[in-house]
Amino acid sequence: MTFRKRPNPRRCAVFLIVVLPCLSAASVQPLETVEGPAENPDAPRGGSKIVFQSERDGNMEIYIMNADGSEPVRLTDHPAEESYPAWSPLGDKIVFVSDREGNGDIYLISPDGSGLERLTSHPAEDSAPRWTADGQRIVFTSSRGAERGPFIMNADGTDVRRIPPESWIAISPGSSPDSTMVAVERDGGTDWNFEEAVQRGAESSAG
Repeated sequence: MTFRKRPNPRRCAVFLIVVLPCLSAASVQPLETVEGPAENPDAPRGGSKIVFQSERDGNMEIYIMNADGSEPVRLTDHPAEESYPAWSPLGDKIVFVSDREGNGDIYLISPDGSGLERLTSHPAEDSAPRWTADGQRIVFTSSRGAERGPFIMNADGTDVRRIPPESWIAISPGSSPDSTMVAVERDGGTDWNFEEAVQRGAESSAG
């Protein structure tokens, strides 16, 4: 992947009306894991597992471990780079990005490693997929179109649409609790700020 711009680490993440307060250093506890860095952790709602990406075995792959950091298991095994894992709200599927076909596309896999399915097939780079809260659709970032921005599709990869306004350069979309809105990190020219985008507007805008 070539697009990995991180948000300002000094800013707390805000998704619409849901505010996650900054944690104090005393409240943060490292997990006991095997050697190697881990990135982009995610967990299903009320789940006891965590999915994450790591290069600990030589290239970027997707792993699952217990919530306490024990028993990490490699979920993918491919020479390509696998990244941006996200667990479905029901915990039965994991969406992630792979460049195994030459560029970043979005894939779906079961937590036991079975049922691999390619959801997007486009010459542009698709990245940073996240589920809507109802588990029916997936929002993601893509460079298809005039500007890099947020897109939405059904959970089976159909009906891909650009979330307006199309003039925005925006990344890292996330769903509101009622699945009617998304929050994106928008390039304002000098900094990246969190903005609201109307997901319902995608219903009438072709992607």
